[in-house]
Parts: sequence; C-alpha cells; structure tokens
Amino acid sequence: MPNQHITRFSGMLNQHELKERYIFIKQCRENGFSREDIAFLLGRSSYHIIDYEGLSTHIKMDYMDHEVMAELFKTLAPRAPAFDYMIDKHNISHEKRLIRGTYTSSEKGCLYQFNHPWTIKGINKPIVIDMKLCRDYNYDEQIRLLLKFQLNKLIKLGYFDHKFAPIKIYDYIYSTIQIEWCSLFTPLLKQVVYDFIRNDKLIPLNESGHIFYQIKL
Repeated sequence: MPNQHITRFSGMLNQHELKERYIFIKQCRENGFSREDIAFLLGRSSYHIIDYEGLSTHIKMDYMDHEVMAELFKTLAPRAPAFDYMIDKHNISHEKRLIRGTYTSSEKGCLYQFNHPWTIKGINKPIVIDMKLCRDYNYDEQIRLLLKFQLNKLIKLGYFDHKFAPIKIYDYIYSTIQIEWCSLFTPLLKQVVYDFIRNDKLIPLNESGHIFYQIKL
C-alpha cells in the first residue's frame, strides 16, 4: 500500500470476543462505513471504535449501539471464523488468550490482521480483513451544500430543540438525498455537523458515552 500507516495492538480475548470484533469490522466496511463514519453515527468518539477494534476489553458495545447497527447494516452478517473449541472434551472458547493485531491504512483502503493461538480445522493461520476504498469525490461540494441546507431546515423545524441523535440526522438525510449519493454523504455529514458546532449553531451533548446534538440555548 502506498503511503501506508501501520498500527500494532494486542489484547487478551476469548474466541467469542474476537468473533464479535471480526463481524463488526466486516459489516462496517462492507456497508461502506469507515471508522470515523461509524463512530459518528453511533454517537461515539473515534477512540471508542479504535480501541474496540484494537482488542480492548474495557470497550463494550451497548444496546443503543446494536440498535443503530441493525438499522445501518444492509448486508447479512458475515460468517465468523469457525475456531476449534474442544480440546480433550474441554471447551476452551471462553478462555482468554493473547491476540496480536495490525491495522494498515492508506488512501487505497485498510487491512487488518489478527494473530491468535487457535486453530480452524486443525490449522492455525492469521485472520485477515482486506478492504479496498472506492470513493467518488466529484460530488462533494454539491453534497456539502445540500447537507447544510437540510441541517438548517431541521434546525428551523425544531428537531434540534432537544437532543437529537446522529442516526436520526442520517435517517432524515438518507430519505431526501438522491440515490447515487447515498453511499457518499456520511463522511461529509460529520464535517458539516462539526462546521455547525464551530459556528455556534449546534452543541454536542454526551449522555452515557453517546453524543447527541442540540441548538445552542
């Protein structure tokens, strides 16, 4: 990968915890959401997603996260790695083991590799998730103008008089934007919302680790 950046991480996880992260990463990327995109839509900080993918067991996804993901992800959940979990009639699936990983990113995409101690059909090999980035930037300015118009409209209609979740903003925009732009507007939506915050049109509110937006009172 040209101009690539490599991040290394590790954590003590059991088989189920690694499978959860595998499914999360695959679904995010297969549905076109970057780390920053999914963090914004879940109302989470980018560090929450980075640490979750980076095998931190201190970071959890709660019921609100799962509700949003169920709405966002249009593809079927991928099949998780089928680790061998029985050794001499002993179930090892819940035993924590050291997992080492790397995250390699570039303008072309991202690649995850997880090195683990388990086998699949008797063979141990790393788990690799390789996702290519294919994004059309030709319509960014048009989309940005439309997003500003729609956010101003939502403010005038009173949607932001009380805390308003990012997924609700996304749903409204998704229902109004032309179909060919549906896969392009999420990164720009975050930028426009942050522009509104800088211009004192909106303020972020943190509630139980989730970020909402409201007009500045």
